[in-house]
Amino acid sequence: MDVQGKAMTDLRETIFARLRPIVGLKFWKASRAADMIIFQFGGPRQGRRATVGEYCLHVQCPWRIEAGDEIFTGRWDLWSAGVATDDLDWDAWDYEDGNLQDRRLASLLGKLDHNSKFGLSHDEPLVVDDVDCDKLGGITISLSGGYVIRVFPCGTRSEDWRIFQPATDNPHFVIAGGAIEPEDEE
Repeated sequence: MDVQGKAMTDLRETIFARLRPIVGLKFWKASRAADMIIFQFGGPRQGRRATVGEYCLHVQCPWRIEAGDEIFTGRWDLWSAGVATDDLDWDAWDYEDGNLQDRRLASLLGKLDHNSKFGLSHDEPLVVDDVDCDKLGGITISLSGGYVIRVFPCGTRSEDWRIFQPATDNPHFVIAGGAIEPEDEE
């Protein structure tokens, strides 16, 4: 195996090792900070300032949730009103006032509060069945019920995603530009 092939294998093995602990945990919450989606797994438990999961995945690159052979929702749905637009005043519309992504996440997870935070309120929790990754930092999280979360980096420098354990001092694992970001650059 050449050096480049070894580096890709090491990247995949490292990502897989960082994601493996979420297998078997509930996917119980999704929220946003501006356009960054936040997925939480395991828990809930009380964090320093809020109720959090055991693991938190912040995604700033393109992502989608699949349901079978269809896209259930994804990053670009944030900028769609998700309602009949004949009478919509586009000059006054703001994605924070309602968008297709929020509506779809609420239908999947249930609505927890008015701050675009969605959490499991259904009887059957979605559970992480498996995780996988590709050689460019993309990840696949397979959930029960046939749902899949796909995250795919698409730039060369900026942060793509990070996974960490909230309310702990454990370091964040960050993928930026499709590669592992060194811990001292956080």
